[in-house]
Amino acid sequence: MKNRFCIKRCSQVLRWLVSVNRVTLLGLFAGAAVGMFLIEMVMYLLHTGYTPSNYLNHIRGFMVFGLAALVLTCVSCAFTNFTQIGSKQQRTNFLMLPASDLEKFLAVVLLVTFVYLTVGILGSVVGDSLRMGVMAAWNQLHPLAGVSYIPDGDGIQYTYWWSSALPKVLAHLNPDIPINGDYLIYGEGNSSKMVQVCSLGYTVVRYALFVAFLAWVHSLFTLGGTQLRRYAFVVSGLVFLLAVWLYTQGMTAFGLDLYNRTPYYAINKDGFSYLEHDVHTLEPMAYVTLILLVLLTCFNYWASLQTFKHFELITNKWTNYDILKR
Repeated sequence: MKNRFCIKRCSQVLRWLVSVNRVTLLGLFAGAAVGMFLIEMVMYLLHTGYTPSNYLNHIRGFMVFGLAALVLTCVSCAFTNFTQIGSKQQRTNFLMLPASDLEKFLAVVLLVTFVYLTVGILGSVVGDSLRMGVMAAWNQLHPLAGVSYIPDGDGIQYTYWWSSALPKVLAHLNPDIPINGDYLIYGEGNSSKMVQVCSLGYTVVRYALFVAFLAWVHSLFTLGGTQLRRYAFVVSGLVFLLAVWLYTQGMTAFGLDLYNRTPYYAINKDGFSYLEHDVHTLEPMAYVTLILLVLLTCFNYWASLQTFKHFELITNKWTNYDILKR
């Protein structure tokens, strides 16, 4: 097999993986749909004091957390029976596919990252839609008290018990990064807001740090899932928590920070000062952290690929790659 990367071969391997994992994907879809519906209904029944807006906010938090946990769990189980390439026969079939190591590795990563995530999202949407239908029908038989409304420009945004949680989920996925001239909203509505002042470079670096952090987390769990056959998610999670704790402790001990927000006060005509806007700037540690995340991410993916290249048909029960044999 030629070492030159070919997108067509990679896509063919991905289609093969999807076909052999169709039962797992259907189970994931059904589990996400039923699980989402049941959890939403239980949340409503146990917390009747919620307003519709608070209720959907809790659903939003659970859905975002659940999808993130799903991706990390699938990534850490990428090279096990979870993706039908864990046993000797399954691994033989997979390794004999007419594709390079990079193409096979990338196909597996795409499967557990995007395909499984897409199926999980679709299942959650179906579960949320089922909840909306049940609660709308319930309202016809037994009216559900309570409605939330939020000022939205010149109009009012209403939220009912049978409203969809997806708009709140999509809004929550956008990171809270200031953009020059935008307003930082305090609380719901437009009653309290402060204009943000920052450079284009500040916004770009903040978004780059956000993406780099997500990529590093993904690469860390990918490395754990490639190396370990058992407890990969637990080990990767512990390493992640340890790394974050050491980083935050170091930042605190040396008095470092990534960003700086300086309030700018102006004087009105009566001689009183008032907070006019916030000025956002970057600290040097932001650039150091960005470079460190990029380097660690590249190393994790490279180490994962190197481990995959040395996969064996017969391995011990704990790891996919026995470093002591090299």
